[in-house]
Amino acid sequence: MKKTFLTLSITLTLLFPMALPVRAGEQPEPVKILSIGNSFSVNAHHDLAKICESSGKPVVLGNAAIGGCTMERHWKNASTNGVCYRYKNRSMTLTQMLEAEKWQYVTIQQASWYSQNPATYEPFGTRLMELIRTHAPQAEIVLHETWAYRGDEKRISKAGLTPYEMYAKIGKAYKRFAAAHNLRIIPAGWAFKTAWDTPEWGLRVVADKETGTPAKGKPLHRLDGYHANAFGSYLIGLVWAKTLLDIDPGEVTYVPKEVGETYAALLRKIASEAVSTYQDTENP
Repeated sequence: MKKTFLTLSITLTLLFPMALPVRAGEQPEPVKILSIGNSFSVNAHHDLAKICESSGKPVVLGNAAIGGCTMERHWKNASTNGVCYRYKNRSMTLTQMLEAEKWQYVTIQQASWYSQNPATYEPFGTRLMELIRTHAPQAEIVLHETWAYRGDEKRISKAGLTPYEMYAKIGKAYKRFAAAHNLRIIPAGWAFKTAWDTPEWGLRVVADKETGTPAKGKPLHRLDGYHANAFGSYLIGLVWAKTLLDIDPGEVTYVPKEVGETYAALLRKIASEAVSTYQDTENP
């Protein structure tokens, strides 16, 4: 009887081997994320790796970024095999970037100012997605929603728009494109808008030297009025980590020195709220 039981045990072990336990200190396989973007995707990646690593989920990041680059320009670079990008200290075409890793996610976006205009997304957005599906068929394509400018930035001022009005146009355009192609959205722009609705991160107003009116509101933009500063980049990174890796912002331990724990805690709360409320918002 014992011999029969032993034989049966060995047979079952061979047929159904037990999973090996994870060794102490062993890192999980990194999630690989490629962005096809511009300086706004650079902002998004600024803290992303450290945020993810602090939560036990390492990432490999690639950024096919050119300053101010539109979907149209990325497509034209790809269609002419332009060596316009760099990854691991190598110059590459966009096709080579797509084939450089087994990317799990590839994000795309429109250039920030053009994000307001749905007509600028096509046909180049569709062509980029076709390229991605050809050279990185395993990847999920995700749309990175950009954010509105600060109210005193020269282009938004010239257009007579408030940041809320600019974001409303951006949000609708991204949602329209995402709905047409069944894409998920990383709601970075919505996160900025969510921050503006809080007392601590109210819409930034710069000091007026002529009237003596002091500045108010904690800034999310750099001095140029459109790129994200340290606070904005941290907020965006938290939103990306939650959207792509399901990392709870409230559990993130990484805090940039420029941000500090007090403001980091507020931004983690805003990131959680932004991601949880975004899908329920019909009219951003």
